[in-house]
Amino acid sequence: MTQKIKAKGKFNASLLFLATTFFWFGQYAYVPYVNPTLSHLGTSAVFMGWVSGAYGMTQLILRVPLGLWTDRIGKKRSVTIGCLLCAVSSFCMLSISHPAAFLIGRGLAGAASSSWVAFTILYSTYFPAEQSSASIAMINVSSQIGQLTAFAAGGAAVSLFGVKASFITAGIAGVIAFILTFFISDQSAAKAPVSLRDFIIVIRNRNLLICSLYSAAAQLIAFSTFQTFVNNHAAAVGLNMEQLSYMYLFVLAPCIIAGYIIGKHLFRLINVKILIAAGFLLLAAYCFIIPAAVNAAQIFLTSILAGVGYGFTFNVLLGLCVKDIPMEKRSAAMGFFQAVYGIGMTLGPVVMGWITDSFSLNAGFMTIAAVSLLTAASVPAAFTRGASYTD
Repeated sequence: MTQKIKAKGKFNASLLFLATTFFWFGQYAYVPYVNPTLSHLGTSAVFMGWVSGAYGMTQLILRVPLGLWTDRIGKKRSVTIGCLLCAVSSFCMLSISHPAAFLIGRGLAGAASSSWVAFTILYSTYFPAEQSSASIAMINVSSQIGQLTAFAAGGAAVSLFGVKASFITAGIAGVIAFILTFFISDQSAAKAPVSLRDFIIVIRNRNLLICSLYSAAAQLIAFSTFQTFVNNHAAAVGLNMEQLSYMYLFVLAPCIIAGYIIGKHLFRLINVKILIAAGFLLLAAYCFIIPAAVNAAQIFLTSILAGVGYGFTFNVLLGLCVKDIPMEKRSAAMGFFQAVYGIGMTLGPVVMGWITDSFSLNAGFMTIAAVSLLTAASVPAAFTRGASYTD
């Protein structure tokens, strides 16, 4: 009987791993082409910022309620709804060739990403309690596989069939993920949501607060630059649509490698505040250098700085944020963490768009570089306590 339960858990875990890969493929396949498409439609940089910010805004609104109520709503149901919204968001932008459709579509994509808490929690239920951290790391691998595949396949599809192919493949991937969820079972017992009193106690945790705020800064930098407006610069200096997609590979692959090295080696050798500060310094260097990159090779190589810097900041903060939160309250804590970094996702591109329209794109990059430097300088004081990943 035990072997049968283990086999069923393994089957469910494998299906969810596959569904997660398709889900994140659907969330990222078209991302490099949103700003260029909006530019073709004649929108301003400010509007581009609001479109990108809509992705973070819906997460900011939904993450905490979902973190509190995931167990009551049902983890599988939350995952299924997330996959459906992933498909709908892509087809919304594809079928309605109007700037407003992109604003709505990216908002729906943000709502889809809000279900990520449910993905991680559901996946961990298929493993023994002592393997919960390892299982969450594994489901994160599937998300990274999905993103890498999205950029590689998206670039190939665009080169063969045009920009609309990226939205079509994203929508199809979302549909496949949605269908796969119907074959996944959730055998965990329903639980009462964390009470408001317990939630307030959780979010008063100093380590969680500090990690959440610095993650918001990391996302502000990411969504101001390589997630959005670097595409504008790259297109202006002559990169074609296929190259825009491949540019992301030079961000994501180093980010994954940096995360692996951190998890395996650096956490034991280097204090985390040094890693976090180094990550923000690398992001600052990226923002300073990227305006001077004038061809594909230079942009690709400079993107490596962004990938390693983001890996050194966000990956460390993600591992650190709930280290001293009781297991039964980690869903609520993670919901709070993700809601706070949604502020950075929202504000970053909106501010960058305003600076670009009011001054110039280069002025925006220099402003974000200054933010990165100031954030790096503040790290040693902020992480005076709770700065060890292992304690």
